[in-house]
Amino acid sequence: PCSNADYVCFCDQDDFWFENKLYEYVSFMEKLDNTKPQCLFSSAYIWNDNSITPFLHEKPETLSSILFTGGTQGCSLVFNKSLKNTVQKLVSKSIFLHDYVIVFTAILFGKMHYSNKKLMLYRQHSQNVTEHMPKTFHEKIIRALTVNKYKSFIYPHVYDDIKTFFETFENDFSEEQKVAINNYLELPKLNKGKRLIKIIFSDYKIGQHSHFSFIIKYLLRKNYL
Repeated sequence: PCSNADYVCFCDQDDFWFENKLYEYVSFMEKLDNTKPQCLFSSAYIWNDNSITPFLHEKPETLSSILFTGGTQGCSLVFNKSLKNTVQKLVSKSIFLHDYVIVFTAILFGKMHYSNKKLMLYRQHSQNVTEHMPKTFHEKIIRALTVNKYKSFIYPHVYDDIKTFFETFENDFSEEQKVAINNYLELPKLNKGKRLIKIIFSDYKIGQHSHFSFIIKYLLRKNYL
């Protein structure tokens, strides 16, 4: 919140930025309408002691595609002053996932952009705060059928952050956005049958994936929240 720069990035001390990263960011952002919140996410390589592989990331661009994701890597984001000024209203609030809130703000009040250019090495090691990312589609499937099925379908921290966001910006939402977020916040209060019906007849998805894959993921998880 202290930055007065036109564009803001998050820098994690254990990652490795390529020398053209900031140049690519600024070149892209300068072409946009910066009177509105704008955010760019660039791709990366996953780097550990044994290998370097392309990062498989979600690409949420709409409200229905971000509500059930865990956000994006904060270290791969750049956003403008307009977006920064908007999220400053949350400084005094209890927010757990700052990178998620940045993307959420861009989608609701501005525009979220994605670049396939790989501009950094995202380090994975035993001291990472976030869990290790699967390197291949096969690894994602194995994780979904094993470790992940015991996790909550909704990330509790994401749910809490969205609730805080809604309470802070409710007067700035369109009626359609209010209805969508209220429906999301009400889902944990429903029994399993009613929740499944709501989900089937919704347009929810995870990032760029289909609504069908969203339903399959829901059915595989043992807990909702």
